[in-house]
Amino acid sequence: MRLLTDSTLSDDAVTALWRTAARRSGADEAFDADGRAWLREIAEVCTAWLAGVAPSYVSRAPTHREDVREPVLHEVRDVRPALDRAVARQTSGAAADAITPLLEETVTSVDPDLGFRLLLHLVDRYDVAIGETQFLRYKEIGARLGFRGAYVTDQVSECVRPR
Repeated sequence: MRLLTDSTLSDDAVTALWRTAARRSGADEAFDADGRAWLREIAEVCTAWLAGVAPSYVSRAPTHREDVREPVLHEVRDVRPALDRAVARQTSGAAADAITPLLEETVTSVDPDLGFRLLLHLVDRYDVAIGETQFLRYKEIGARLGFRGAYVTDQVSECVRPR
């Protein structure tokens, strides 16, 4: 969360990513929280909770994994048409025009790991069909990022379908 809130992305971009990931981007939604402020509030609550249950825990800055930037960008671009259609179908449509460029910007200017996690989340949340080959590439990227063995499977296995 801190990567996104402290990023150079505009407030509107962070809000659009948050709303789309939370499926709160429809025109009829009353949810109007600023994404950056909302994520900061969540981070503060999590930090306070963590201090209570693990007071000796010390947060450390994440390692930026530039070696996976291009593979993650490839996956964002590969799924773009299907993701854009799914987001447009399930929202007011405005988010669809912005979400994949924002994912690309997240990968390039914030962190490839965060961009990939957001991609997996959006594929799942919007039930975007991915093929077996894509799924295997996702698993390979996840392994390179050090995700536990079943992380990618847990996130998107329901979305693997013949294309």
